[in-house]
Amino acid sequence: MALNAFASNLWEYNSPMTRAGLRLGHRMTVARLPSGGLWVHSPAKFSPSLRNEIDQLGPVEAIVAPSLFHDSFLPKWIKAYPKASLVGPSGMRKMHSGWPVKETLKGGPNTDAVPELLWPETFERVFIAGMPKVNEHVFFHRETGTLIVADLIFHFPEGSLKGWSRFAMKHLNAAYGEPVATRLFRSQIKEPDQLAKSIRAILEWNPQKIIVGHGRNITENGRAVLERAYGFLL
Repeated sequence: MALNAFASNLWEYNSPMTRAGLRLGHRMTVARLPSGGLWVHSPAKFSPSLRNEIDQLGPVEAIVAPSLFHDSFLPKWIKAYPKASLVGPSGMRKMHSGWPVKETLKGGPNTDAVPELLWPETFERVFIAGMPKVNEHVFFHRETGTLIVADLIFHFPEGSLKGWSRFAMKHLNAAYGEPVATRLFRSQIKEPDQLAKSIRAILEWNPQKIIVGHGRNITENGRAVLERAYGFLL
């Protein structure tokens, strides 16, 4: 697949990814910053052709791992773009001591749900509190009203999966049909009140579109989708 224009100064790329026999795919998001440089969120599997497409858009300025679960493909990106700032969540330096993490996305269970911002002209950001083994951060692209997530929401509509992938996502992970917080993601919740606080902070942005890490993107009524997905908390 090619890098796709999603909205103004925002692109997405959905690449194949299989985990435990599940064909879930993996979505990368690219945004253009005011400097003209590029912000690469949750990089997908690296390839020369993908690099060529990105290089045509501009220089890579930041590579962002949005959670402790979205780090699988980073090594080749780090090598390909040594001048880019590698930014990751709390705990990433400990997990990958050899990686040149330049900035840590601040946030923790005892901090405010809305941390200080990096790239403030382009994004709002909220730390997903109450899930210390995940440490996900979500971003709101100001210009286009787009929420960018990693695992906060999965969206596999009817007909989008087959075989074992369909069975597992429907019957084991409760994540087939409507956009939802998966059963696996929900199992990581340690402090529901903290998580609810984070979700309410996101809802204040009134997102219209959601770029998801796995599944089909949401192109309208993003706020209502998020409210339904997390209705068990709100």
